[in-house]
Amino acid sequence: MGNDLVSRSALMQSLRNNVLIDVTPNLEQAINEQPTAYDVDKVVEQLNEEKYEDELYPVSLAVEIKTAERIVRSGGKMKYRCIKELWIPKCDGNGAEIPNEYGCVETGSEWQQDTRTSICGSEIHLDKISGQTSLEWIEISLKTLAEAFEAMDE
Repeated sequence: MGNDLVSRSALMQSLRNNVLIDVTPNLEQAINEQPTAYDVDKVVEQLNEEKYEDELYPVSLAVEIKTAERIVRSGGKMKYRCIKELWIPKCDGNGAEIPNEYGCVETGSEWQQDTRTSICGSEIHLDKISGQTSLEWIEISLKTLAEAFEAMDE
């Protein structure tokens, strides 16, 4: 369980919303005193220090530093806004396309990347955050992501 980062505030809110648990000041203090496993500002600082610059052999980074910073600050959950309307084939829960059924991804709708889910086997899985579309999730290619979406700053 080395990847289990927990938000203290989210944990406290979850405990407060549970009627079976009385959140005492001692419990709240114990949670707040737990060491952090991840310091976003230090990671971003290190990323900025690791910029590769060489006049003799210019190399573009696999990920631009600003993109890496956005990824780190978002906790790996990149958010995107649709900037070009798309019609996506609808799929069933097993990832099979439903013949002749399409859903519209409207301009302005907002989506969050889920790197752990792949239903159809596409390169990018996005879950809907907001928008009028009836689609709750979509899977698209990296090319479609670049053409029809823009990254959202937190």
